[in-house]
Amino acid sequence: MLPWWAFLAITLYCYLFPFFRPLSLAPAFSIFIFMALVAPVGVFWAIYAGAVMALILGIKDFVIVSR
Repeated sequence: MLPWWAFLAITLYCYLFPFFRPLSLAPAFSIFIFMALVAPVGVFWAIYAGAVMALILGIKDFVIVSR
């Protein structure tokens, strides 16, 4: 597992690059970051957090949403 500061740096980089509409999902991303930093560390939480982050990034970059 990553330390909290490394997790925060990696998720912010993934969310802000490419810089395409970062404010559209900022509330959902902020809640996700808060929950990820407060939740207890474990394998299942890491899998869940990775899946939620992938969904947030997929929706933000229009990978999942059909145009």
